[in-house]
Amino acid sequence: MTITKTHTSHFTQGRDGTYTMTVGNAAGAAPTNGTTVTVHDSLPAGLSAGSIRGTGWNCALNTLTCTPR
Repeated sequence: MTITKTHTSHFTQGRDGTYTMTVGNAAGAAPTNGTTVTVHDSLPAGLSAGSIRGTGWNCALNTLTCTPR
């Protein structure tokens, strides 16, 4: 499993920014064994989420979690 976290520009109070977390399969295109994988992360101090989304995922802003569709 690989996890990469990035953001755009410098965050400034009162302005929107983008914080991205990308999770991948370290084995490339090989399928998983079907076991559910949970990844948890917290936003850096002072940040709050305005939206959360992922292609092929159902995401909940109130819990900052996404589950596969």
